Amino acid sequence: MPAGCIINAGRLHRGRLGGAGEIGHLRIGDEGFVFDAKRPGRLESYVGKDALLARYLHISGLRAGVDEFVAALAGGDPAAVATARDWALWFGRGLATLTCTLQPERIILSGSVNAVYPFVAEQVEAFLSDFLAEGYPVPRIELARVRADGPALGAACLLHQAALSGDPQFQLRGLAAR
Repeated sequence: MPAGCIINAGRLHRGRLGGAGEIGHLRIGDEGFVFDAKRPGRLESYVGKDALLARYLHISGLRAGVDEFVAALAGGDPAAVATARDWALWFGRGLATLTCTLQPERIILSGSVNAVYPFVAEQVEAFLSDFLAEGYPVPRIELARVRADGPALGAACLLHQAALSGDPQFQLRGLAAR
């Protein structure tokens, strides 16, 4: 988390190096809540699963998985609420950077910390709006309707698209189009 992709006019935009949409690598601060010597201050070090749970441990003193954290948040646990507010602030900041760069109409969220978003949706959208220039359009934010096997299906779709693209550089170990 957070990985991503860019879809424009119904087509996946891969970028020059094939990794366009890797929003987790956007630099939004100095260090983050989990230490990453190679990539300090990246979005994932503030809002990824490990960052969320490290922040919760720091505030509450409790080790938890995402499910336990979400249960604590649903129960109104003050440490979970404070953690979620921090998460919303940094997530809003990251989405503002993304919005300024790509000007998306819609952002669809998916991933291991997706369950946190409904609790802080209004806060994330308020922070996102605050970080944008006045009058800048705020994209619609939605949760993906993806099953647990969504990433595997996405990877299969990428292979299928590549195999049928007619690109002579694509070869699947002797199974290239004949």
